[in-house]
Order: sequence, then C-alpha cells, then structure tokens
Amino acid sequence: MKDYLSQKKFSFADLVDIIVALRSPEGCPWDRAQTPSSIKTNILEEAYELTEAIDLNDNEKMCEECGDVLLQGVFCAVMKAEEGGFSVDDVIDGLCKKLVGRHTHIFGSDKARNGEEALAFWEQAKAKEKHYKTVEDKLDSIPVTFTALQRANKVQKTAKKVGFEFECVEDAEKKIGEELQEFQVAQGAEKEKEGGDLLFSVVNVLRMCGIDPEVALSSANVKFERRFRFMSQEAKRLGKQLEDLTLQEQEALYVKAKKEEC
Repeated sequence: MKDYLSQKKFSFADLVDIIVALRSPEGCPWDRAQTPSSIKTNILEEAYELTEAIDLNDNEKMCEECGDVLLQGVFCAVMKAEEGGFSVDDVIDGLCKKLVGRHTHIFGSDKARNGEEALAFWEQAKAKEKHYKTVEDKLDSIPVTFTALQRANKVQKTAKKVGFEFECVEDAEKKIGEELQEFQVAQGAEKEKEGGDLLFSVVNVLRMCGIDPEVALSSANVKFERRFRFMSQEAKRLGKQLEDLTLQEQEALYVKAKKEEC
C-alpha cells in the first residue's frame, strides 16, 4: 500500500485510491461493511453541514464540508464499481457531459442575456435530455426523498412553467390570509388539511420572492435555538430554571436575546 502518511499533498486520484484501499479485504471493517443504502443518512447530514458552513461564511468549515460531501459521492461510486455498476470515471464523464450539454448558451448556439434566460435554456436542454414531454413527466421526476418544503417548492415551480401562477406576490400574500382564516375555523381532521394549505401558500410567497423555503426555515430554526439557549443561560445566571419562570419573564428574556444579536 502507498505510504500516505508521509505524503504532503493529495489529488482526486489519491482520494479514489484511498477509498478503494479502505474497501479492500485488508481495509477498514466499517468501510467494507457499507452499502449505498447504508450511507444515505451520511449523505444528507453532510449536505446540511455544508449549507450551515455556507450560512456561517466560514471558509475553513466550508472547505472541510465540501470535502465531506465529495467523499460521499466518491464512496458511493467506488462501491458501485465493485459491483460492476459504474465507475468514478463514469460519474465524472456523465457530469461533464451534462454540464456541456445543458449549457447550450455557452457551448452551443443559444445566447443568454441574463441568469433567467440561462436557466431557461438549461431547463429546455434538461427536458430534451430526460425526454420530458408532459407536466406529469416533470412531476414524476421530483425525488420522493425531498422534504415536504422542498417538494412544495418544486411542484410550484413546475406549475409556474405552464403559466399556473399568481400574477403578483401581493395576490399570493392574500392567499395566506384566506388559508389562515380557513385554518382558524377548521375542526378535527380538517385542521391538519387546512394547516397544510396554509404552509403551502407560505411556500408560494417565499418562492415568488426568490427565497428557498427549506433554507429560510432552517435559518429560523437556528435563530430560535440560539435565542432559546440564551434564555436558558440567562435564567441560570439569575439562579433559576427556565421552566420556573412565568411566560412574561420568559418573553422578556427572549426580547433580551434578540437585542443581544443587534
């Protein structure tokens, strides 16, 4: 085996060779035991950790997480190569062909004057490549593993492409008010259905404003958790537990947490 411990700089080829070595009979027992299915959770976790690093604008963390995301893709490709499914080279070849084939405004005769036109050409090339002929084809292509927010966003984008879209954001915002009223008067099982409609209408507004709902909610989760931790720490500083405070006292700490962020 190559002496990687003394190596100062590594390449993409080294990455592939290392993973192959880890999967060999003399390699790591854990790595040998993995399958594409068993690392699905790892793939999702690494993708979310990269998005967090991007939000933090932390170059060192972003560099590390980019590597972790890359690792999952290469790891999966190496495992499939062992089965005779496809190789890492097949992955790179397919990716390069996709990039060239879908950028018809760069490598072809189409001309894009802005990002919106460039995206339109990409979508046209993708539809041709995937043989999408109907709306149903596009809906069927949406991964079932998407979160509910991601799926709502994607379905709405598909609807927009055929013209089924509010004329303006203001009209979409009014829809939120209508759905909220229906939610408020709903009873029993209808409450859940109306709650879903309310969430769907909120996603619609965010999408029309160019905001990814998954990213927006993720950021809101982080923000609330950070403030909630501050509340707990402040309560302890006062010699109390957060659950022992009145709602008014808790709200005062939350307001203080917001001010501390300014």
